[in-house]
Amino acid sequence: MPHTERITIRYVDGFEPSAAEIGLEGFYVSGECHSFVYRGRKPGPGEVYGTITVALIAAGAGVVGAAITGVCAYLASRGAQKVSIRSANGRAIEFPVDTSKEQVEAMVKLAIAMDNPEILIGSPRAVSEYADRAKESAAATWREHGLGAGDDSERDSPGKDVWFP
Repeated sequence: MPHTERITIRYVDGFEPSAAEIGLEGFYVSGECHSFVYRGRKPGPGEVYGTITVALIAAGAGVVGAAITGVCAYLASRGAQKVSIRSANGRAIEFPVDTSKEQVEAMVKLAIAMDNPEILIGSPRAVSEYADRAKESAAATWREHGLGAGDDSERDSPGKDVWFP
């Protein structure tokens, strides 16, 4: 039985591709939405307030590779420069969208090993700001639980980024 993978594609700013645009038609995909109320009032019975999709969550065997490959193609068609993947503990992988197929396969292996990998899609500034906030939050959580103090735990602490030119 194939291993089921999970990845989140987070819309940080500007870009909102559908699952089909990224090439995830054959996988289980759900949306993470944020709801809002018009004019700041609470909706009454039967009233509809809006939702904004802020992330796609995809699962299935091979979904990480499909998502990374699809996001590379999508971002390249939009003139973006790099792909940014973050994990729940704040680690990151960043690489150019025009990376060779062999290097993308290496990135996929690294992403599969991550804890809850998340691809960030948006303007470079918005992605950087979101990633900084996520890294600070992960580091605060580690400090709160007394982790990251010592040689062995430092190795797995948040903020150890992997950069590829």
